[in-house]
Amino acid sequence: MAERVIKYPNDGEVKVKWSGFQMGMVVVPTAAIWSMFFLWPSAAEPHLLKTVLSISGLNVDIVGVVVASLKAPYFGAFSDGGELEFKREAADRKAFQTGMVLVGIGFFLQAISVLL
Repeated sequence: MAERVIKYPNDGEVKVKWSGFQMGMVVVPTAAIWSMFFLWPSAAEPHLLKTVLSISGLNVDIVGVVVASLKAPYFGAFSDGGELEFKREAADRKAFQTGMVLVGIGFFLQAISVLL
């Protein structure tokens, strides 16, 4: 039986990975929301700016939540004193923080639309 060799990843390989499900969670709602907006434009005409800001904020929120949920893959156990795990945690933290910033921007856009 052939022995499986696990390769230690370089720093560029330690990053979060997008799955098909996560891509779908961004693409499908975005396509649905904006297609409805353009299919029924008469509903948005009186308050076009408010509607665009609200929908844009919602879209940014969706993307932010998905980005915050991204995780770096597990590469295996190596005798490196946990250095690889620290790199994985840093990649996860960066994705989470980026996602939360996006969520905050989305909430801000929605708040502006309510105030107008």
